[in-house]
Amino acid sequence: MRQITSPMRGAALALLLAFTVGATQLAAVQPATLLATGVSQTGAAEARHYHFKLTRGAGIPVCDAYLQRLNQMSFVVPPHCGIPEGTSVPGFVVLHRRFLTREQHVRLLEDVVSLIANQPPLHGAVPQPLPPGFLPASWSYDPPIDIENSGAAERVVIWSWDDRRFPSCDTPVGPLGKPAAAHLLGSILTPDGAGIDRAKSVVVFGRTPTPHGEEYVPLGDPVGVFAYRDRIYLYAFFDPDIGDFEGRRRGDSRLADTLGVFERENDRTKQVCEYYVH
Repeated sequence: MRQITSPMRGAALALLLAFTVGATQLAAVQPATLLATGVSQTGAAEARHYHFKLTRGAGIPVCDAYLQRLNQMSFVVPPHCGIPEGTSVPGFVVLHRRFLTREQHVRLLEDVVSLIANQPPLHGAVPQPLPPGFLPASWSYDPPIDIENSGAAERVVIWSWDDRRFPSCDTPVGPLGKPAAAHLLGSILTPDGAGIDRAKSVVVFGRTPTPHGEEYVPLGDPVGVFAYRDRIYLYAFFDPDIGDFEGRRRGDSRLADTLGVFERENDRTKQVCEYYVH
């Protein structure tokens, strides 16, 4: 079984620890932005533009269209904090995000932690209850989305550790003041919505096949989804410690600024686009 050595997982578990200490302590230092939508609560945040370069997939309609959308988009927080919905380019359809309730967050928390840690369910290991006033930044989609392009909708949850009023992403951390990452991870609920479907989450949002069976090795971090011309696509920023989708380029620091776009079809994930953001 793979140990939790990736910065992606280590940081996620560190954020969980901070969460259990008390998310309300973040209020004095965090900007008031909505991570899931990329829109400022106060309207005071300055919009930013980033230059994306298409490095794989030129001539493929979805890759060319997504490049146009990315380069037109105004970001309140960096793309590494999650990419908001947008329909400025023809063909894109808004997927309606709905934040989890506090009750849903509590119900799913232990399943998510055990999924990331590649451990059996950690029953009773996650402290309860939520800090007072905590508002989950994790979201699902209403209506559910056909993330595998199979004709059957799935109940997808994009998981965040943050209180959505005070997201940690883009806030300076450490002695060098490097912006914090978002840590958005993908999962699929069981049909009754009571828990995480581990097997489906592994194959849809992870890299398969994996060397140890049902092991969750995320495509990247953060992850997200978007819809283009009746198809659902996944995106993820790569982790230099894990490498690209083929497991290559490990140790290449540029991978942290490299965005992959993927498509699920016939129980298989394939990469269709790749971008580098300056």
